[in-house]
Amino acid sequence: MKRIALLLAVVLTPAASSAQRLQQVSRAVREGRGRERPSNDNNPSGCSAQPPERAPSRWRWSLSRRYLAHPYALGVTGFERPGVDSDDTRGTASVVTLEGGLVLPELARGSLSVRAIFGAIEIELRGSALAEPLPQGVDWAGLVGVRGAWAFTEGGPARARVMAGMLSYLDARGDVSGAEMGFGVDVFPGAPWVLSGELTGGLLGRAGLLSGRASLGVLFGRTEVLVSWSHLWLLPFEDGVVVDLGGPSLGLRAWL
Repeated sequence: MKRIALLLAVVLTPAASSAQRLQQVSRAVREGRGRERPSNDNNPSGCSAQPPERAPSRWRWSLSRRYLAHPYALGVTGFERPGVDSDDTRGTASVVTLEGGLVLPELARGSLSVRAIFGAIEIELRGSALAEPLPQGVDWAGLVGVRGAWAFTEGGPARARVMAGMLSYLDARGDVSGAEMGFGVDVFPGAPWVLSGELTGGLLGRAGLLSGRASLGVLFGRTEVLVSWSHLWLLPFEDGVVVDLGGPSLGLRAWL
């Protein structure tokens, strides 16, 4: 419970220095520390560091869903058309998102995600690459994961889902694994706009994890042009010094 309380208080905790951000992330997930260990800090344990039509939205326990060719197709406000089984709807769909942007103040980030939708069930593969210029060269890192989700609403202007999955942090020192769970939503307030958001929490190596993402997009048929903000907070269990990575991105999302 103490760790959960600390994780929920992340946004109130001063973030670690912005110098060499990826090294701070690596220390957080491997050593449970946001700051570099002082040279005179002995390890008493002796352990080494570990690497127009608006269908009503409703709760739905059934796994079946019917999807349009893309959001707002056929004049429907949304991506689903409940109870309509015709040539204009289908039981599966996919969403592919490609983004590029910054992690303020000095990192570059690129990401790709693929969501395969089977009725009310989703499987998502996603990955992000980070690059940080340093005097001695470019430091790099990656974050990859897979998660499953269940959409607990049907029809209407919002598609809400709960999700859980596994993720790994990769850098020159190797990889560190973790798990997360959370909530996501896509909102279709009226053509051509799309609002999306996610909030997840979990564990990554020896640190607690909290991440959030929000985006605003404009649809052109199946293709959405979007702007987004993503933020990741890591709370190392050893010293509690928060390491955070956040910034804006531009991207494209295809509703297929």
